[in-house]
Parts: sequence; structure tokens; C-alpha cells
Amino acid sequence: MKQVFVLLILIIAFAGIHCNSERGFVPLFNGQNLSGWFSKEGDINSWQAKDGILSCVAKGGGWLTYNKEFEDFILRLDWRIPRDGNSGVGLRYPVVSHVSADGMEIQILDDDAEKHRNIKPAQHTGSIYYQVPAKQGVAKPAGEWNSYEIICQGPRVIVRLNGIEVVNTNMDEHTVGEGGLKPLSKRPRRGHIGVQSHETGVDYRNIRIKELKKTAPVLTASVASVELSPPKEIKYALGGYGARMSKPAEGIHDPIFAKALVLNDGHKKFALVTLDVLALPPNVKLAVVKRIDELGWTFDNIMFLPSHSHTSLDMTALNDRNKLNIPQIGIFQPQLLEFVVQKLVEVILSADHNLQPVKIGTGSMELAGLNRNRRGDEAVDRMLTVLRIDRLDGSPLATLVNWTAHPTIMDETDMLLSAGWPGFMQREVEQQFDGKLICMYANGAQGDQSVVATGKGNHYERAAQYGRSIAEKVVALYQTISPVENPEFDYNNTITWLPEREAHPLFKQTGGSEYGITDEAMQVILTMLCPEKTAMQALKIGNAMIVGAPGELTAELGLQLKAFLKQNGIHYPIIGGLANEWISYILSAGQYNEGGYEASVSFYGRKLGSTVVNGMKMVATPLFAVASSRM
Repeated sequence: MKQVFVLLILIIAFAGIHCNSERGFVPLFNGQNLSGWFSKEGDINSWQAKDGILSCVAKGGGWLTYNKEFEDFILRLDWRIPRDGNSGVGLRYPVVSHVSADGMEIQILDDDAEKHRNIKPAQHTGSIYYQVPAKQGVAKPAGEWNSYEIICQGPRVIVRLNGIEVVNTNMDEHTVGEGGLKPLSKRPRRGHIGVQSHETGVDYRNIRIKELKKTAPVLTASVASVELSPPKEIKYALGGYGARMSKPAEGIHDPIFAKALVLNDGHKKFALVTLDVLALPPNVKLAVVKRIDELGWTFDNIMFLPSHSHTSLDMTALNDRNKLNIPQIGIFQPQLLEFVVQKLVEVILSADHNLQPVKIGTGSMELAGLNRNRRGDEAVDRMLTVLRIDRLDGSPLATLVNWTAHPTIMDETDMLLSAGWPGFMQREVEQQFDGKLICMYANGAQGDQSVVATGKGNHYERAAQYGRSIAEKVVALYQTISPVENPEFDYNNTITWLPEREAHPLFKQTGGSEYGITDEAMQVILTMLCPEKTAMQALKIGNAMIVGAPGELTAELGLQLKAFLKQNGIHYPIIGGLANEWISYILSAGQYNEGGYEASVSFYGRKLGSTVVNGMKMVATPLFAVASSRM
């Protein structure tokens, strides 16, 4: 009887130890489906969930990525590979990246396979791929389950395989990258987690994570502005109207700017960049990141928000894949691309200095009679939203204005460079504060939203009057906002795969007619200029959230997304229109079927609207859990 009692005590004690060892862990894989996961690259249909096991059952699985970014954590999972198998666990990688080169990959391999006999030490199971070799001889044979415990805390990375420590290293000590790759000391300390299939099957189970506590954050910020007006020698074209035929601008009516707000809480940083241009093609952000990635800037922690000015730089002139040579669409100008990329690098690096503690608050108000739905639909987004960023002493540092309306007061006959009404608005706000703050502007779901400009004079004068009328509302709203210290600050990124590319049946009668696009040219456009997937991005500051839309979202869809955000505790939802890249107009299925100009310049069929909105919901959802009521 005594022996039975002792045995019971030991069983209870062991159960308690196991329970404590799992305390604080949350599952990333629910054992039933792929909820919370997306395909960074590869075919998500190659993955399946069944009976608690996540399996890649076909070639082309690529990287299956979890829909949240992590900094410091303990990750535990079990894995099993077949004979000759090759896989990996990705850590802290940007959503647009090469995982093992820009983040980290913990290798999974059939080390005993004949085909792997001559691999390098840092290619074996448990290694930080190609950088830090693991202790060998610990993995169980192919076909058997193995377990990983991976600890990432600041620069420290520890890998335990089947309970045995096989890697324990400090990233900061690896200042030279093996194989010509980026050194670990320069790689991000925050990013996504994912699992890979490298052309072979693989099984995972019990994927769970525990986020490690960090020191209390102190939110700091800085802001910078650089003029973006190109020198006349570049002979740049103005975007927005095909009828201009890519003729060079005839001069400068008012200068255009790029402005950057950098936020940093000691653990992560983010650059919000607004710029007075029509839109950006995908290659611009990639080019900027490539130049500053060793300074802690990745695809994930930079957001570009163009104003959509129709008297500013043409986005197709910046697209290095634009080989069409169609004047109505725009002619690629390598010199202009280099100029813009360098200016964007400059403004981010300038804002990444002299950061100081800040207070941030947000306010909003409805404005009547200042915008309308140009398609005649009922949906109009009349919400003006303002972020106020102050130094701790209450002195102003910056403000971000979100108002939804096309900057189309100027037309195709206007050939002077101008930031349009958003530029006039920003300058007026800055003047109201005697130049002591920088005013930034982000458009919204403006795909079918036009200004209601009742002023007199030429187009530039009417744009100035409209911009000043919005500025008056901005200043009044700004004064009502009470900023607070250390608001919640976080961001997230995902990948959304887009529907099949296709031209609208009526495109030749509307958008196709304006831009001189033949059937043959349209097919080239769809192949060369329309990406297969797009990166979604969300930035949370207090109980305001900016969710980027990669193109011209209509107000109907934008208001749906705003309602979703509000239902989940976001008091001040903001659509960041044309974020990072322009893929096309983005309409609901009903709007697409109705046709019109916007539908003709929508290149992914009737399912695009729902696909993009679902992607925006997906990227925002992980940030709801940290919703704050302090603002």
C-alpha cells in the first residue's frame, strides 16, 4: 500500500512539472485546419491538416507561414520526415524575403541519406542553416518523430533537439555571413514563424509558442521631410491621365514631398512614409529595403502611403518591368526610379535619428458635403481621422491626416507638378503651427470617392481652396485630441494570393480606350505588371489602426473593413489607400459586374474585392488581442 501511495505521489508530481513546463504556451496549429496560416510562397493546397498533424502531401508546399510576427519566444513542435527528406523551421523572417538568408532557418534533414553525405556541417538537422552547425547524432531516423524546442531572446538562439541542446549562440557575434549571406548580427530580431516543405513530404504536430516578457517599452518617435520634386533634367511625366501621353512636366507649381514618421519602443521600429505621388509599383519598396536592410529595416516595418496626386510622378515611369513603351500608360524612366528610391532612403534614415519619447492620440469627425461617390453609389466615407504626435512636454511633433477623396481637381490639361489638394492641406496645417510640426497625409478607400470642390479660379486655385478647407477641419479636430504616453504599438504583415488575372469584358470601351490598350497589350500588362500576390500590412497605435489596401479600394469595401475593425475594438480604423503598391482598382463583385471606368481598370475579376478585404482582415486580426483603451 505504501508503494502505491509513493507511486501516486510521483505521478502527480511529474504531471505538475509537465503542466508547469507548458504554462504560457499557446497553439499555433489547431490540429484541424490551416486557420491562422498563409502561404508565403508555394501552393497552400499542398498542405493539409488531419488528426492533429500538419502535413505537406504534394510538391510545391514552400513556406507555410503563421499570421503573426514574434520577437522573443520559446517555440516547441514535433516533426517527422521521410527518407531523403529536407525541410526546415523559419524564424523571424520578413513576409517578403528569402527565409534562410533574411531571417533564420533551423534545418530539418534526413542526415543519414546518401544524397546528404557531403553537405556542410551547418546544413545538418538542428543547424541555423548555413551559419551555425548543430551537434550531430541527436536526430532520430527518418520516419520517426523528433521534437524541437527553439528559444529566441534578443540575440540569443538556443535549439534543443529531442531534449538535447545542439545550438547555443549569440547572433551579435556572427558578424560575417557564411556563404556570402547576410551575417546573423544584421538579421531581424522580429518576424514570422513558418514551416517548410523542400520538395519532399513532411509532418508537423503540437506546434506551440510562448512569448517571453520584455522590458516595459518607452515609445519614441522622430519625423523627417525631404522634397521629392525631381530635377527638370529628368524630364519626368505626370501620372493619372493617359491623354498626357507621357509628355514631360512643364514646370513646378508647388513642390512634392516624402515624409517619414519613425516609431521605436526599444524592441521594434516602424517607418510610416507618406509621399505626394500618384502610386508606387512593387519594385520601389523592394529597392528601398535592399539599401537599408542591414540597418534594421525590412519589408515588414516600412509602409508607403502615396497621396494619389494626379499632377505628380507617374507610377508606371517607376516600374522597372514596364517594357510596353505605350505613352498613355507611361514610359519607364530608370533615372527617375533611382532619384525616388534614393529620396525615400534618405527620408527614412533621417527620421531614424534623434528619437524622443512621445505622446500619441487620435480623433475623428464626420465631414458633410466635401466628398461624393463618383459612381453614384450610396457609399461615401465622410470620416476625417487625425493622429496627433506630441513630445512629452506637449510641443507638437507631427500629425497624420486621413481623408478619403481623389486628388483630381486638376485634369489632363494641367502640366505643372503639384501635390494637389493634399499638398495644400499639409502646408496650411504646418503654417497654422508656425512650422513646428510636420503634417502627413494618407488617402483612404478612394477608388470611387471624388472631392466636392466649389471654389473659384483655375484648377490649382480650386485645389488650394479645397486643401485649406480640409486643413481648417484638421486643426480644429487636432485641438480636441488628448495624447497619451506609451500607447500600444505593433504591426503585422501577411501575403494574399490574388485571383486569376483577367481583363474586364468592357475594358476597351472605358479604361482601355483612355490608355490606348489593345487586346495584345492587355495580355502583356496582365503578365508583366500585375503581380500574382500582394503583401498586406497593418499598423496599430493605441486604438487606431492603419490597414493598407494595395490599390484603389472602393468606399463600399472600405466601410465594410472599417466596421469589422470597430467590431473588434479598434476605435479609429484607417484605410491606408494605395499602400506600398498599386495592383488595380478593387471593387465588390456587384460593382465589377456593373462595369464603368473603375471596373475596366480592375485586373483580377469579380472576386478581387472579397479577396483583398479578407486579406486585410487577416493581417489586422492578430493585433486585436492587444487592443488598448488608453486612447
